[in-house]
Amino acid sequence: MKYHRRVYPKLTFTLLIFLKVIRAISSFITIVLKKRRTSIAAANILFSVSLIFCCKQAYALCSSPAGVSGQFQYDSSQSRYELCDGTNWLEMGDNATATSCSTAGQLSYISNVWHYCNGSVQVNMDSGSTDGSCSGTTNSSLTYDATDKNLRWCDGTNWRVVGNAAPPGGHYFVITSISYNGNLGGLSGANSKCLTDLQGNNWKGKSNVTLNSSTVKAFLCDGSTCQNAQASTTYTFARSGSTTAGGTTFTTNASGQGPGDTTTWSGSTRFGASRFWWSGRAIGSNTLWSNSPSGAHCTNWTSSSGAQSGTEADTGDTERFRWNAGSFDCSATNEYLVCLVDD
Repeated sequence: MKYHRRVYPKLTFTLLIFLKVIRAISSFITIVLKKRRTSIAAANILFSVSLIFCCKQAYALCSSPAGVSGQFQYDSSQSRYELCDGTNWLEMGDNATATSCSTAGQLSYISNVWHYCNGSVQVNMDSGSTDGSCSGTTNSSLTYDATDKNLRWCDGTNWRVVGNAAPPGGHYFVITSISYNGNLGGLSGANSKCLTDLQGNNWKGKSNVTLNSSTVKAFLCDGSTCQNAQASTTYTFARSGSTTAGGTTFTTNASGQGPGDTTTWSGSTRFGASRFWWSGRAIGSNTLWSNSPSGAHCTNWTSSSGAQSGTEADTGDTERFRWNAGSFDCSATNEYLVCLVDD
């Protein structure tokens, strides 16, 4: 029997204790099944109590088993906790420690970091990323960020993000580790630069995808063509050269436009840095990029002349400036590339 312990968004440490008490009482009044299995009655009571505290917002669903965005559970068949991001169940933290334990699924708050027992050792759930100050929030409090699709907790000073492993395969929105001038060798040269950079550096989610000329391309427009994201597809942010930056997802619309918000891309769960990058894209709106060329493209990305210009963008800005921050001369050497991975 596969047992999933379910927990819901905005669950505080106090609530965790309360749920454990409810489960203990339920177990006392029901027949305990074989080892590594749970009482059906206890599981039902736990599920019912959890529903009382479930988020008011209607989140998207995961399947196998069913779950809502922000819900997390212990999967005894995999000996790990998993988080529903609205589409997939993602592994929560994979940093096994040397601290032994025996109660699989038990949560522990150790040195301001959440851990869980996989039946043998404690697993550290910290991604290594922080998300601003949590002043005024109770230490250890857990909450779900529906925008970034991340579970995070207050360590007494800052919000710390739980590490989520992206599902195998998938789609990534990755910024390169190095910058370039306007002579990219055309769109094909830009694609090659993306592939070389992403293959040559570690980044969050890299192990989930196959990187080749068919799965990697530059998110870039020249004078007549735009290389666009796929329609109705969920992409995960990452930064080449960093194994901690990224993890937040966005879903494109039926035309392949995104991200559907106005949030800066420099946060630790997106690119994790402020970067200028070549885009060649028209303005679009404040929440959706354009799939059309801007008209400024360094002679189809073959010129590094200061007399020519190309449309740049700024990950540290908000709204449409993330994909169109105006034109800059092609001799600039501080412009990165954003790369699409569609595996």
